[in-house]
Amino acid sequence: MNTESAYKLYTALRLHFTTDNYDIRNGVPPKSPKSGVKEKFGKHLQKMMKTYNYNEDAFMGYLVANFLNGSEWGALYEPQGHEVYLEWQKIQDSLTYTYKQDVEYLASQVVNVEDAWDCSSGHPVILKAYCGKKCRLETLVILNKLYRFITVVDEQLVLDPVWTSVSRTIYKYSPFIKIDKEKFSMITSKAFYA
Repeated sequence: MNTESAYKLYTALRLHFTTDNYDIRNGVPPKSPKSGVKEKFGKHLQKMMKTYNYNEDAFMGYLVANFLNGSEWGALYEPQGHEVYLEWQKIQDSLTYTYKQDVEYLASQVVNVEDAWDCSSGHPVILKAYCGKKCRLETLVILNKLYRFITVVDEQLVLDPVWTSVSRTIYKYSPFIKIDKEKFSMITSKAFYA
C-alpha cells in the first residue's frame, strides 16, 4: 500500500461515512489527489500506514472504526484513534459471541424476532436496546442483513431524528460486516425459538 492508494481509500471512506451522495458500494473511486492535497495528508497517512505495517485491511479497519465513532476526519489527527480501533477490532474478533449475547438479550424482551422492530408503541425494542448499550451496532447490521427490517422502521418513523441517524449508520456500516447468513440465522433461531 502506497500513499496514493491510502489517500484514495481514506477519501472514499470519508465520503462514504460523512456524505449521503457517495456510497462506496457503487465502486466509483474518488479522483486522484492534487499534489498539494497529497502532500498535506502524506505525512499523516505515512505515519498511520507504518503503524499498521502497510496492511490495507488494518488501515481500513482503523478508518471505519473511527468514522463510526464520529470522527469527521477518521481520527487522522486524533491520538485516541488507536484505542477506538482496538475496541472495534475486539468486537470484530468476537462477532459471533457478541451477536449471540445481543440476540439473547433481545429475545428476553420480545417473543418473536420481528417484534424487536415493531413500532406500534413508539421506538422499537431494537432501537431502545442499541441506545441503551444493550445491543451493538454490528448486531443491528446483521439483523438487517437477515431480515431487512430497516425499510419497515423507516416507513413508520419517517421524521424521527434518533431513528434516522441510526438507520443511516446501519446502512453505511453494512458493507463492512461480512457474515455467514446461515450461521447467524441459526444463532437467531436458537435465541428466539429454542
